[in-house]
Amino acid sequence: MYNLPMIKVICFDLDGVYFLNGKSNFLKALDELGVSENGAKRVFLNSNEMNKQYKIGRMTDEEFWSLALKEWNLQMTTQDIMDLLINDYETNPFVVEYVKKVKDAGYKKGLGF
Repeated sequence: MYNLPMIKVICFDLDGVYFLNGKSNFLKALDELGVSENGAKRVFLNSNEMNKQYKIGRMTDEEFWSLALKEWNLQMTTQDIMDLLINDYETNPFVVEYVKKVKDAGYKKGLGF
């Protein structure tokens, strides 16, 4: 008989697993506002130093999105752009249901970035 460790937590990835199409929908929304895909990606996906500072907490939401808005030459508030991003995410109904089943079965659950 094997002596296997007890499962204590089940983690679920967010981007592309729990949430679907968020980034691509956001890029489409930016395109509709006149921001080219390359321009959007340059700031939102490929700006290594800016993203690094933001992700490790050395840059606030306000600072990051203010710089992005300036780079994209958009006249909207940081809250408006954050809402645009958040509202473009769709949940994967199969994963949402599975997370509920895991919870109902008594497992702790975690969500990862």
